[in-house]
Amino acid sequence: MVKCVSSVAGSHGIVRRRKSICALCRSISGVSSVSEERVGVVAHYYTKISVAVVDVTGDSLSVGETLRFRGSTTDFTQPLESMEVEHQKVPKAEKGASVGIKVADRVRPGDLVYRVS
Repeated sequence: MVKCVSSVAGSHGIVRRRKSICALCRSISGVSSVSEERVGVVAHYYTKISVAVVDVTGDSLSVGETLRFRGSTTDFTQPLESMEVEHQKVPKAEKGASVGIKVADRVRPGDLVYRVS
């Protein structure tokens, strides 16, 4: 249980369950309605070209999805604009594939990759 601190009518000062927190309090408390599904793990990172090798361990990955990279010192979200398998661009990668993804920030081996929806 968390206390809603919003001044929005009907929710000010009322104790509510996390599912029913108003949008303002959700943003303040860090509770998010965004769902994340684990889809892979970073196997290697090429520093000079900012490319992460991701082993797909969950469902397939498709160009156009939004990914979140999260580890002990890593936490950022970016759209998946392109990916490569053996230096060939592919629109989709299935479970078990290793793909190269251009990333916006540094990642480390072992960082988890989530699909954000």
